[in-house]
Amino acid sequence: MTPEIEESSQALTNGKVPQRWMYDELGMEWSWVASSSTLWFNEFNYRHNQLSNWARNEKLGSYWLGGMFNPKGFLHAVKQEDYRRKKAEVASLDRHEINIEVLSQIWNDIEKHDYRVAVNKQKPADKDTVLIHGMYIEGATYTPTKGLDDCKVEILTQLQIAKITVEVKSDEVKPTQAKFYYCPVYRYASRGDNNLITKIKLKSEGRDAEYWKKKGVAVLCSKEYLH
Repeated sequence: MTPEIEESSQALTNGKVPQRWMYDELGMEWSWVASSSTLWFNEFNYRHNQLSNWARNEKLGSYWLGGMFNPKGFLHAVKQEDYRRKKAEVASLDRHEINIEVLSQIWNDIEKHDYRVAVNKQKPADKDTVLIHGMYIEGATYTPTKGLDDCKVEILTQLQIAKITVEVKSDEVKPTQAKFYYCPVYRYASRGDNNLITKIKLKSEGRDAEYWKKKGVAVLCSKEYLH
């Protein structure tokens, strides 16, 4: 028995995930991080379900962003697909930017069960719209109507479904009275540039953006910490 197999066997006996299942020899993540072998296998099934559903269908009703091997690459692919449709109108891909808007809608399947299973229940009316789900907001609560608010009890709460649209950058600066916080979206609960996926524009009527930044408010695609 090789040292790697012995280490993996011992980890599984203790309910842990073998390091080689999550990281390669250089320490680079090549699968996903989980605090227990049960959670790792559960996520394996959820990821398989999403990918197999996606393979059978041209487009899913909503995509579990945290279940992507490369969430940032997924968003870039959305932008590229939109660019191909609008190529006659806009000459440069650089003039396209991702806009993520949190919706007021919460699917019952996501609310009552597990958000990762509701990946193909319904499709958005607009074929150009992409929906994502399975995110949490840490350090605050958020509703599209009221915006950001201080969390009363739970530090980590589920975020509603979000809509991805691709907008063409305008040279015209339009004045707006609304206040927003450009909230960072991380792949894991561990913060860091390596885990940063994108930023979501969240409405903040009562507080300025600096207040939420000092509180460390962020959107997470997973509750897991890197180890």
